[in-house]
Amino acid sequence: MASRLESMLKLAQKNVKNPVAVLSESGFIKKEILAELPIAALNLAHSGHVRGENAGISYGSHQIVGESKTFKTLFGIIQVKAYMDTYPDATCVFVDAEFGANEDYWLACGVDMSRVIHLPVSSVEEMMNVVIPMLSELTVDDHFIFFVD
Repeated sequence: MASRLESMLKLAQKNVKNPVAVLSESGFIKKEILAELPIAALNLAHSGHVRGENAGISYGSHQIVGESKTFKTLFGIIQVKAYMDTYPDATCVFVDAEFGANEDYWLACGVDMSRVIHLPVSSVEEMMNVVIPMLSELTVDDHFIFFVD
């Protein structure tokens, strides 16, 4: 008789379109570094390493939380720039709910704004209605970074 894990895995596989696997075998939690950041403290915060091949941002969702006017948006743009420099074919989807990232921020970081899709939103529901279909069209080989501010 199949183990409880195997039976639940089979049930999950029947009801979703994306691949389902045991987490330890899925590859989803890999720590591959996507891009090294130009600020050592940001590398340290993301990876535990200051510089080198193990330093920088990896797959997944990264959140910067803090008080107003503490440069959270700027730190996000710095991460976008590092990713786009690492992948010359990369595109950024900038989901803009705060409308505080002015042109000077993007220019100061050296981001090629012709590779950034500006997606202004006024609610989480509106964001999800646009972003989920976009995500469903992406493949593993596509280089996109989503920046929600």
